[in-house]
Parts: sequence; structure tokens; C-alpha cells
Amino acid sequence: LLHELSYGNETAAASVAYCEDHDELLKDPTHSRQVTEYFHKFENYFKLPPGRLNASLFQSLGCRALQELQGNSKDIAQYAIRDALCGVTPTTNVALRSIDYATLRWVCPMSCGCTVDFSDECPRSCMTKQHVPETNPCMQGLCPSFEIMMPDIFVNYSHRQVPCTYLDWRMRGNREAKQQGCELTQARYGGDCCIRRRGSGMSPCPAGP
Repeated sequence: LLHELSYGNETAAASVAYCEDHDELLKDPTHSRQVTEYFHKFENYFKLPPGRLNASLFQSLGCRALQELQGNSKDIAQYAIRDALCGVTPTTNVALRSIDYATLRWVCPMSCGCTVDFSDECPRSCMTKQHVPETNPCMQGLCPSFEIMMPDIFVNYSHRQVPCTYLDWRMRGNREAKQQGCELTQARYGGDCCIRRRGSGMSPCPAGP
């Protein structure tokens, strides 16, 4: 269960107290055995066939592997596996409570939606970044109604720099977009791309660290 990468390990290479995805913990070759062991135990817990979960994908991509599972339209079971790894109710960002297995929420808090629905496995710093989505986050676009977008800002998306307007266009224009993914996009990029409208009494989405 990734014992050597847990909160109690003071020698861990990264501070897991920060509310950000810790790709380095999954990709670090010195953690290879622990990462492989975690996914092997996950397969056993859910009675999955050996090798059903591709540990090497996480060792290569880090937390971005969760997005790959979520976007695998050829194998819908991968979507369910992604939600189980993140400890959320299927196809939502609602965190499951009182589960008896270790999830990846502490390693991948942003990808697993800790700023959408905080749970005990999330870093406590995610509590200050809580993002409450509006009724239809996909049709709404990247910024909530009380904020406006900064079109000149670029963010790191899928390992490349894209303008905020591109993310907004993807959310609004993709008829197959799911609420779960739109909520995560808003929570991850809203703080960088959106600012409060003048005269609005609401607070803007908090910026990332």
C-alpha cells in the first residue's frame, strides 16, 4: 500500500502536504517496487485479473494516467477502475466515505477531485481550495458566472501550453463531455484562468500553489 510513500515517511522526496498531483512519487524509479505492489494489491482487492491495471502507465505518466483511464472509450471498465483508484462514486467526483482500501487521493489530489469533494485521504491544504461547481459545469465553461476569463493566460494541459480559451471551448463544444471531467477541469485551471468580475461579492477561485 505504498507504505514508504505515506504521510508518515519523513524521508519522502516530495511534500505530500501540498494540494497538487505528486507525479514524482509514481514516476521515481526508486519507488517502482512499492508502486507495482500497490497496484497488485488493488487488483487482488477488486478481484481483477492479474495485469488488468497497467502499473507502468502510472510509472510513465504519473497522475495523468488517471485521465488516460477516464478517456478510454474502448474499454469502459477502465473508467470504473479510475473511479475506484480515486475513491469516488462512479462517474462523479463525490468521495466515498468509510472505504477500507487505500486510494490515490493523497498522491493525486487534483486529478482525484480533492478540491471538488474533500475527504480524509486528501492533503489538508485542499480544504482551502474547495471549488463548488455550478449546475451544468460543461455548458457553463471554464469560469463560473461571477468570474471572467483571462484570454492571454496559458496553462499546462496534457504536457503542452494551451490558452485558457482552448479549455473553455473544449468544455462548451464537446457534447459528449461528462460532468465529472468538467468539474475537475474547473477545479484545476479555474484559479489560473478566471478572475472575479467587478462588483461581484463572491470570491474568485483560489489560485494554485
